[in-house]
Amino acid sequence: QLSTINNILTKLDILYEEQHFIHGDFKLDNILIKFDNNEYYPYFFDLEFSLLLKKNIICIESINNPRVNLYLMLKPGYIITKDYLHIFDYYLFTITLYCYHEEFNKIETFLKLIEINFNENNVLFCYIYKRLYNYFKKKSPKPSLNTMLKYCDYNTIKKIIKSRASFIDMLTNS
Repeated sequence: QLSTINNILTKLDILYEEQHFIHGDFKLDNILIKFDNNEYYPYFFDLEFSLLLKKNIICIESINNPRVNLYLMLKPGYIITKDYLHIFDYYLFTITLYCYHEEFNKIETFLKLIEINFNENNVLFCYIYKRLYNYFKKKSPKPSLNTMLKYCDYNTIKKIIKSRASFIDMLTNS
């Protein structure tokens, strides 16, 4: 599972670095996996929220523009950076996986797995996963695949990523 996650996130990073690509809706439901010759190949789809950013910043024009703001719920005139949107792709991916693990009661096992197999390629993923765990272990009801989008607005993400809040602020104009 970690190898597949790493492969998916590596492909996302390559698209981000080379094409300035932001998926904007990077949930597990929007990734197809092809298995061929004992290898997993991810294919990303459902690109209606995606952006190709030539500039490092983007200004929120309305709740619908850019479409990723349907999740973030920022006010018009708010400015966010391309880096923040890349972190947001990671966040959506990670919270989706976290909710799958929650439904199958696999969070504790997966946390141990990422501790043992931690490597530089998935630092951001591991960090977000652990922050989600710390945030939700005190909350009831637990997030599910049906309720996870309640936790995808900017202010909630900032609370969950807590110790990096000043870093998050640097990536926006707040």
